[in-house]
Amino acid sequence: MIRRPWRPGQPLRADRLTDMDRAIPAGLTGVAGMSSHQIGSNVVFEGPGTAPITPRALPLFQITGIQDDYLECLYFNPIGWAPGSRAISVAKPFLLRRWPLDGSTITYENGDVISYVYASGRERTATKGAETEVQVMTPDYALDEIIRGLPGPTGDTDLAGISIVYEDANTCGRFWARQAS
Repeated sequence: MIRRPWRPGQPLRADRLTDMDRAIPAGLTGVAGMSSHQIGSNVVFEGPGTAPITPRALPLFQITGIQDDYLECLYFNPIGWAPGSRAISVAKPFLLRRWPLDGSTITYENGDVISYVYASGRERTATKGAETEVQVMTPDYALDEIIRGLPGPTGDTDLAGISIVYEDANTCGRFWARQAS
């Protein structure tokens, strides 16, 4: 049976709630077959062959260096609120990395064709036809900032010859914005 999407104002039946309960964890995690349940005040996501993930279970890292595609970090101990001594590289979110978009031209679904040339890991020029704008990442990463990490899609991503196990969860909502003139 093909179901059309539920729309506001329509009655919400139990089978629709079951569909939503199955779809939400998969949409949040990108993994089919994920399920969610509550343990105390936490929502726990579990899937085939995965360990349970809760927001509190995501590790914390303190930034010690900022590269174009990844962050040099120390594991951070939330119990003593202090950095550890173990160094780790944490990937920036895909759309905030310099590679592979530097020098590329992308055709978007709406037909826009935009070329990107990076001046650094935090500044790029976007060109659409005759229009050009300088874009900066905002907010910028800062040394000593505390970030949360998500496990990489394969658990071991190779980025510029660096073994990456975690990716910044981007909990502060960084993205590209037109540089103020």
